[in-house]
Amino acid sequence: MFTVEECKKVLCSKGAKYTDEEVEKIREALHSHVKMANEAYTAQNSQNDPTQKKKRK
Repeated sequence: MFTVEECKKVLCSKGAKYTDEEVEKIREALHSHVKMANEAYTAQNSQNDPTQKKKRK
């Protein structure tokens, strides 16, 4: 995960101004979105992976 300072550098690179608290909230929200996207991607790929399919009886 990126530090608050790294995030602030990117967010403020074009003149926008954010407090450390705002940057922290943005960072946490982005982290949550990435985590959800990764979980969805992993779940979808495991369904399409023939090595992960259950054997029929």
